Amino acid sequence: MSSNQTLLTIGAFVLFSTLIVSFYQLLARSGDTIDSSQLGINQLTLATTYMELANGLNFDEATIDSNITTASMGLLKNPTSLGPENPPPIDEEPETSFPTFDDIDDLHNYSIIENSNPGIIGTYKTSFQVYYVNPDNINQKVTSRTFVKRLDINISRIQPLSTDTLKTSIVMGYFHFD
Repeated sequence: MSSNQTLLTIGAFVLFSTLIVSFYQLLARSGDTIDSSQLGINQLTLATTYMELANGLNFDEATIDSNITTASMGLLKNPTSLGPENPPPIDEEPETSFPTFDDIDDLHNYSIIENSNPGIIGTYKTSFQVYYVNPDNINQKVTSRTFVKRLDINISRIQPLSTDTLKTSIVMGYFHFD
């Protein structure tokens, strides 16, 4: 074999090696993209589930069996005491599932850790915050009772760890027509 053929063979190996490394880098990036997409799909699925469940809850404990008017707005739950109506004693477990909630503010400061749903890869933590908002500006939290509440839902993957958090909100209003 002549030196030209040797150089040509070495050049071919270098070119082939470069192509192989580039291919595997592309394959690794594709895997990351698929994992990222799966994360987003899982978070969106959980968010949709919790939003639908929250939409099925009543506006307030006071609105379950009676009609509240502007004159009786004081019957709505105090903004400083949002959360379950009857918190369990310290030695008992807190409310742990949606069926035990009867109104949207029961979800205030509630968290769920999900890792057992079929088709869901990883462990996800969902946190809920509920507060009254200004009816004219739903982005403005208020410290007084109004006929509009906002539920913020934050979903993040905690296993394997991810820096992405899905944030969504539901605005619920109470309207009564006499």
